[in-house]
Amino acid sequence: MAQTQLNTLSPKKWVANYSGAEPTIDTTDGVAVGDYAIDSSTTPNLQWKCTVNTDSAPVWIEVTAVVGDKDGIVTRAKNSSCRVYLGTNQTGVVRVTPTRIAFDTEDWDVRSEYSNPTFTAKEAGKYLVEGAVYIASMELNTYVELFVYVNDSSVSRARQVNVTASTAILVSISAMVNVTATQTIEMYVQHTNAGNETLYADSELTYMSIQKID
Repeated sequence: MAQTQLNTLSPKKWVANYSGAEPTIDTTDGVAVGDYAIDSSTTPNLQWKCTVNTDSAPVWIEVTAVVGDKDGIVTRAKNSSCRVYLGTNQTGVVRVTPTRIAFDTEDWDVRSEYSNPTFTAKEAGKYLVEGAVYIASMELNTYVELFVYVNDSSVSRARQVNVTASTAILVSISAMVNVTATQTIEMYVQHTNAGNETLYADSELTYMSIQKID
């Protein structure tokens, strides 16, 4: 397996999984010299076509991961990533009962892994999960807890206690979780107010984001 530097990208990045004879890439303008030429029509899935001038059969360079640029900055092609939020108020949240948050609006979902209210990992790895929830009015000395669940079990929890009567509470959480393929990630909330509560819809205040980092 050869690693070939494609200078057609800016900044320069290294490409893995190249099959075939290795082309020589000009270091100034990214045009291959000798018997090769780089097709300039890149596609969204980061696939490049390298045509061999002496042979009618094309040679493909398929990028499964971009592993670093000249400055050592790591970038990954089409890695799992999604951000979702509550676009409609979620009502009837019962006290002292972990309740799954139904994030009903997507900002993005790179690999189509989110289906309300569940993210299902396509690949094993470590995922960074972040989120927040907003409740407009809580009684004095009550609290709100926000959970990250993996496969229906809590793996991380954050709590915010209300020290002022009839005051809004915003709880945020950040957790690193290790999951296997097909395992699920969700967020739950519970509160200790006397009656049922409402989670308020807001793209900045009630949301979840997930990013695969390893």
